[in-house]
Amino acid sequence: GDGWDPHAFAQFEGLFEEGTWNAEMAKGIDQREEDIVLQGRKCFWAFDGTNLADILKERNIKSFFAGGFLTNMCVEESIHEASQIEGLDVYALTDGCAAKSPEEHFAATNGTFPLLCSTCTCHQAASIVRSLATRDGVPPALMGNIIN
Repeated sequence: GDGWDPHAFAQFEGLFEEGTWNAEMAKGIDQREEDIVLQGRKCFWAFDGTNLADILKERNIKSFFAGGFLTNMCVEESIHEASQIEGLDVYALTDGCAAKSPEEHFAATNGTFPLLCSTCTCHQAASIVRSLATRDGVPPALMGNIIN
């Protein structure tokens, strides 16, 4: 190879800039009216450069489910930052994220994640969301997504 690692911090400059191909929604992800799309992301994780923490507080969101790529970088750092928000229950979707190797995924999901948050599968998360929606009197379909 040419030594270029698309996930290295040194190559992050210019990624996810509005109006470029890598800032577009992935095919198959349809944005709904109630979805929030974060703007101004400056790093691999969800909080840096965005107003995600403010959105969670303003909307009185008490549960945060994290998944995505890379398990041991983007997801892990987002969980780390979310776990520092007082009153926020943080869940890692262990089968809803992926890493560059099974070993890196395993280290995060079985090592780091349990130190920072609760872990669950996507199926378990759906049950948790349904119970939260019932408890809070909000239909799950109206709970919305925050897309990073």
